[in-house]
Amino acid sequence: MRSRHLAKLSFLAVTVVACSGEPTATTARLQAPAVGHAFLPAATTIVVKPSSMNGACQTLAVPVACYSLFPSGWLFYNDENDQGDPTLGSFVSGPGSPLHGVGGSQISVSGSQRRNLATYQFAGTPLASITTMSFRTYNPSAGNGGSATRSAYLQFNVDFNGSDTWQRRLVYVPSQNGTVVPDTWKEWDAIAGGNALWAYSGATWPITGQSGATLKTWSQVLSDYAGIRIRLTDAHLGMRVGEPYADGYTENIDAFTFGTASGTTVFDFEPEWYSCAVNNNGSSYTLLADCTTTQTLLLPNGYTLNGAGFSITATDPVGGHFLGAVVKNGGATAHVTNVTITALGLANVCDGGDDRLRGILFDGAGGSITNTTVTGVRQGLSGCQEGNAIEVRNAPFDKTGSDLAVSITNNTVSNYQKNGITANGSVAATITGNLITGDGPVTYIAQNGLQVGFGATAVVNNNRVAGNNYTPASFVACGFLIFQADGIRASKNVFANNERDQCNFGKGGGIFNPAP
Repeated sequence: MRSRHLAKLSFLAVTVVACSGEPTATTARLQAPAVGHAFLPAATTIVVKPSSMNGACQTLAVPVACYSLFPSGWLFYNDENDQGDPTLGSFVSGPGSPLHGVGGSQISVSGSQRRNLATYQFAGTPLASITTMSFRTYNPSAGNGGSATRSAYLQFNVDFNGSDTWQRRLVYVPSQNGTVVPDTWKEWDAIAGGNALWAYSGATWPITGQSGATLKTWSQVLSDYAGIRIRLTDAHLGMRVGEPYADGYTENIDAFTFGTASGTTVFDFEPEWYSCAVNNNGSSYTLLADCTTTQTLLLPNGYTLNGAGFSITATDPVGGHFLGAVVKNGGATAHVTNVTITALGLANVCDGGDDRLRGILFDGAGGSITNTTVTGVRQGLSGCQEGNAIEVRNAPFDKTGSDLAVSITNNTVSNYQKNGITANGSVAATITGNLITGDGPVTYIAQNGLQVGFGATAVVNNNRVAGNNYTPASFVACGFLIFQADGIRASKNVFANNERDQCNFGKGGGIFNPAP
């Protein structure tokens, strides 16, 4: 048993209370606290993930059939040997704050390397029908290989005359259309109302005989070549990084946007949301199937995770163990609803701080957690002070902060490790209509069904809390633990089979302080 048993604390008629909270000097004598895709033509935003980039298409010498083989239609492509290769790029969180989601694609090059994030899904599209074409880049600073002229550039195989033969490429170079700004995301509009400048990769432009380096506006291209289109049978369109930068650099690409009269699609390149198939409409992720994850799933700021009745299961990564929350806010506001969060076979390894296991964690965020089921978020029959099913927290933890409003309503919480529902710090929580069931009676950890502590305020109504019972005499498990709270208003809660139904350490009655 690995419960961290500290010296006993006199507490009413009970010996010791086991708290899950923010460790402070005043809690030093408590048991150690724990603070803690698929291609969807009808969608406006399509999330492209690493799992979309694997398969036979990646190694085809001329991957013309990529679109039929890959629902997402994207691959990492080597322009040096005309082959796909999934090792040429990756998907990462950040850097900075991408416009869409939490990250983007990343490509590193050196010397004469030429790497593409490419697609073949726009085969045969007439240029005159394209209404929108843009992409975003995050360019390194000069000290990291960046410069005012280095940025991923957009290119596609072009067909000037309808013969569908190799006629080279049209090329949009960002530095010829604006200023490359380091260490920030910048959007490049390759249409720009017809004023975007394009070059040709051949020696001379067809018909006009001008040098291929001569820049033509998009409108001029359409005027000079009435039937021009993206090539049909080798419809390569890619954002290329490299050629030739001997010192090397790393660039990030995201949000390729392509539109015609029939609609506009944003391709949001993301680390596996990671391994979960979702429909992203720009403000919510809606699960399309059950999924598993080996890392924390971050919700972009303001987003809603709608589980649509599906489940997310946390598992240990190869060679390691799961760290942190299964689902966590990525900004100041988040919402989670209609999803089951669970875990399977996690290693019994105790972690601290942000690495503590949680099911759903809002850290410094307001919002709502409603109609979810959080069960089995634990590391077996463990004494590690983590494994809170639902936790909301906000610094500071001393009653001095501005409270964030969080609603935790109509959730079913069971088979948790430490706490069922926890509200710590500068939060104003509404905790109503939840069913919370602990393991008790047990000998390995002192569970709490509900905890409001460390300056939090809460309305706690109509919850059913049972089965929090620690049988050794050293610590106490509580159905509802109030620990140095700043105000509680509680009514109509039902308790059963807890070691102690309600515990109030450091007092915490007073007046409930709703967030402004």
